Amino acid sequence: DFLVMVFAFVITLLLGIQRGVLLSVVASVVMILRRITRPKIVFMGEVPGTEVYRNIHRVANAGEIPGLIIIRMDASFYFANISYFKDQLYKAIQHREEPVKMVIIDGSSINEVDSSAESVLRDMVDELKAEGISLNFTNLKGYITDMMKKSGFYEKLGNEHFFFSKKDAVRHFFGNDPETPMGSK
Repeated sequence: DFLVMVFAFVITLLLGIQRGVLLSVVASVVMILRRITRPKIVFMGEVPGTEVYRNIHRVANAGEIPGLIIIRMDASFYFANISYFKDQLYKAIQHREEPVKMVIIDGSSINEVDSSAESVLRDMVDELKAEGISLNFTNLKGYITDMMKKSGFYEKLGNEHFFFSKKDAVRHFFGNDPETPMGSK
């Protein structure tokens, strides 16, 4: 935001008010589109000695769990960003030393899933399953879960792939099935 402000100020001084304002608006729109299509994606790891999962790039001692990826996109899932999310996840899978067996999508930042994004998620379920990778969701808001049930996505993936917390999903990964997968109570 600061760079756009500086750009607007300098360009207005150099080219005049009309051109400066026009180019400033264009620069702002470009920045907004970039944020929409390439939102922040966080890969999470376990803080040793706890069942707490944090950003592996911000918390020095948060470590990746072999065979498991925990990912969060800080945006809703829709047509403009779902391909970026998929690409980032698949790159992470390819760069892991040990084969990935499970992906946990932390849905705490998901406020909407449009039909295009859901279609890509359906494809991802099949693609990952073919590679022996289980796709799972955690921390979804109730209305997102309801929407997934109405569309049939929840049924396609199966109740056993939805968890209330990252802790429950990780316990499931290690074979310690939680007592509270989504919908079991």
